Amino acid sequence: MIRMVRILSFERSSITNASYKNLLDSLPAANLVNLQRQHFTFQSSLKSFTTKHGNMIKSNQDLRKSFS
Repeated sequence: MIRMVRILSFERSSITNASYKNLLDSLPAANLVNLQRQHFTFQSSLKSFTTKHGNMIKSNQDLRKSFS
């Protein structure tokens, strides 16, 4: 787990395919499945947040137009 945190804490550009593959190979299968679930949940949450944020910006722009 500590090794995974160290590798994931590097800047994205410094992670090579080989080091990422070594990370995945070093994880037990159950941890990998859990990590994939967390990643999917995070992606879903981020997409939802981005959509809501976009809708708020559009609503704000529409309000400004209606008052000008």
